[in-house]
Amino acid sequence: AGQPAKQQAVLAAYYAAVAFMDAQVGRLLTALQEGGQQQNTVVVFTSDHGYHLGEHDFWQKLSLHEESARIPLIIAGPEIKPAVTESLAQQIDLFPTLAELAGLSVPEHCQGKSQLSTLRDPQHRVHDDVYCMKRGGHLLRSEQWAFLSYQDGSAELYDMQNDPRQFTNLVDQPAHAEVVGQMRRRLTSLLDQIRAASGIR
Repeated sequence: AGQPAKQQAVLAAYYAAVAFMDAQVGRLLTALQEGGQQQNTVVVFTSDHGYHLGEHDFWQKLSLHEESARIPLIIAGPEIKPAVTESLAQQIDLFPTLAELAGLSVPEHCQGKSQLSTLRDPQHRVHDDVYCMKRGGHLLRSEQWAFLSYQDGSAELYDMQNDPRQFTNLVDQPAHAEVVGQMRRRLTSLLDQIRAASGIR
C-alpha cells in the first residue's frame, strides 16, 4: 500500500469493516435483550490481531509492534461491572476465564490464566508479562517494556510508558542493557516452558 490512492482505499475499507462489525454487535446485544437472555449470557468481543494503518510504514497485521499485537478484549455479562483495566491479558486466558465464570473446572494442562479477578477488580494484575509470536519473531510485553526478538538475531526494545507509539528503539543503548538482558532471559525461559508443555525439544 505504497501509493496514496491505494492507502486511502485501504483506510476506507478498514473503517467500513469496523462500522459493519459495530452494527453486528449492536444487533446481537439487542437480540439478547429482547429475548430475555442478557442476564444469563457472557459476551466476549475480541480479535485475532490488530491492524497497521501506515504506522512505522507498516500495513495490515504482520508485525510484532503494538498496533498489530494488541487486540480488543471486552467481556460483559452478569455481575461484571463496566470498567477499563490496564492489566495484561492473552487470548489463551479466555478459556479459563469463561470456565470459571460458568463454574467449570480448568484442566491443569491449560496454559492460560483466568482473568476473573481482574473482571472483579480492574486494578488486579494476573500477568507480569505476555507473549506473542509472528513469522519468525517473538514479542515479550510487560507493562513498561516491549521486547521484540527476531530469528536473524536483531531485537527492539521500547519503553511503553514513555514511548507508547514505539518510535525509539532502545535495544542498543548501554543504559538499557540490563533491561534487555532481563527480557532476553525471561523470553528464553518462557519459550522453554512452551516447548516443554508442547513436547517440543
